[in-house]
Amino acid sequence: MASTALTPRCRGIKIAATMIALAVSSGSWSARYSLESDLGVNLRHNDNIRFSPTKKESLHGYTVNPRFKADIEDDNWGASLDIDMTFGRFNRKEYNSDDQVVLLEVNKKTERHYVGATGRFVRDSTRTSEVDTSGVVTASAERREYTSVSPAWTFSATEHNTLTVGTTFSQTEYYTDDFIDSRYKNISISWNGTIDDTAEVIIRLIAAANSPDERQVNYFGYEIGTSVKSISYELQVGGKYLVTKNLTINGSVGSARNEQKYKLRDPQKACEVIPDVLKPEQCNLEDYNATNFVADLSASWKFERGEANLSYSLQNSPSSQGFDVRYENYVLGWGYKLSEKSDFRLGSSFGKNRVLDGSMAFVDSDSINRDHRGASVGYYYRLTEHWKINLNYNYKWQDKGSINSLAESNSIILGISYRPTALSW
Repeated sequence: MASTALTPRCRGIKIAATMIALAVSSGSWSARYSLESDLGVNLRHNDNIRFSPTKKESLHGYTVNPRFKADIEDDNWGASLDIDMTFGRFNRKEYNSDDQVVLLEVNKKTERHYVGATGRFVRDSTRTSEVDTSGVVTASAERREYTSVSPAWTFSATEHNTLTVGTTFSQTEYYTDDFIDSRYKNISISWNGTIDDTAEVIIRLIAAANSPDERQVNYFGYEIGTSVKSISYELQVGGKYLVTKNLTINGSVGSARNEQKYKLRDPQKACEVIPDVLKPEQCNLEDYNATNFVADLSASWKFERGEANLSYSLQNSPSSQGFDVRYENYVLGWGYKLSEKSDFRLGSSFGKNRVLDGSMAFVDSDSINRDHRGASVGYYYRLTEHWKINLNYNYKWQDKGSINSLAESNSIILGISYRPTALSW
């Protein structure tokens, strides 16, 4: 449900505006400018838009996707603005949506210092926002808004050693009661050391806090509210290594300490009045503490006419359900250049989601925990220097571990895009 607390967004706008003012005021006005744009139109069909195991509902229609990107760069400062819009119209009007993604980046650099800030605003819908996370698609395109700002400072201690301090403030709002609004913030400190031209090492410390809105239930006429504040501390050690000219591996592994503190709101004293044998699980909440292994690893192999990528991720992250979830994902991608004008791409993914605190019996874990798979095939053909067509097929599968919970969907996309020559001066 949408919240009126817009503190992260206001803070983001203020910081971004300050960064732009500082960058522009110190510029020499010998800046370089560039402007890029493109326009895509796609016909879409999905045979199970709600990812339902029993009642499949198909959706077909089209999306129009204009995008603009402007850059300003000087010797010691820069700024960029990227606006990506998607207008979707379908046979079922409740899924129509006008979405926007706005990305603003500014930076100021000196010989040994780099200061920058990134602001991001996403206004999309639950038709697409939850497919790859919770696997829940609502009966209509309910609005979701995500706002974040991420300032950072990097200090080059020596030619081969840098120190970076950064922070992120974000807020997620849903215009539906099916998901929980939340506010997130973190701070990170990382050291990066370059060993030689083929190897880098990084050590990173992260502290984060996530505060979702209250989850409310009505238990035999008693109103009960539960909320949780999640705090985590993470240590990561990793790096990047160029094994050969064509093979690169990078990533990090580490340990994450997660603490979830629960708060019960029971204005009618249900937990005192109701007999123990009938008390709801919310009355037995206990704070949760655990230390988990985390990882984020990837490998990239380039060959004469293409590239292959493999990645593995195991992370504890906030979810749209109002508590932390442990996400494990494997992703494989392969691209091959068939000719000067055509490309062929394959992709596959495997993963599982698990509620981090398994003691939360009052939550229907079968609706949260899930195993999921995916596969994609894409063909791209360049008609001219500016025009390109594409044909894509996507398969998705999920199993939530209960009776009649296995679901799958197939989608086909046929599109054409136009990208004019970029302007620069």
